[in-house]
Amino acid sequence: MYFVLKNDDIKKNCIDHIQSLDGVYRVTIKKYKKDRTKAQNRLMWMWLGIISDDTGESPENLHEVFKLRFLGTEKIQSMGYSIEIPKSTTKLTTQEFTDYLDKIDTLMRSIDIALPYPQDLYYEAMGIK
Repeated sequence: MYFVLKNDDIKKNCIDHIQSLDGVYRVTIKKYKKDRTKAQNRLMWMWLGIISDDTGESPENLHEVFKLRFLGTEKIQSMGYSIEIPKSTTKLTTQEFTDYLDKIDTLMRSIDIALPYPQDLYYEAMGIK
């Protein structure tokens, strides 16, 4: 179950739900932040497909390279190994993802790859009304 506690009614529903549970549960409360939107994700993968057609690189490889270049790395530890991997885009806020897309667009313009701006998708992805 997942609750975004935006108002008192939702908070009450959450408390009522918790009180109705039998058994042992773990409840985690964390500050809400709006993650990237589906429109942003669709725009990114459309652009990666276009860049792939122009460069011959796979969209997946391009995604990894752009994450490394524009987001940096994070250290993870697993099974006795400590490694650095590109940061994920999945936890970016909508503004952070907008900045990420802008950086991809700027880089592509610098090498004469023009990315399209399908109006409805681009405006929704970039939060433009």
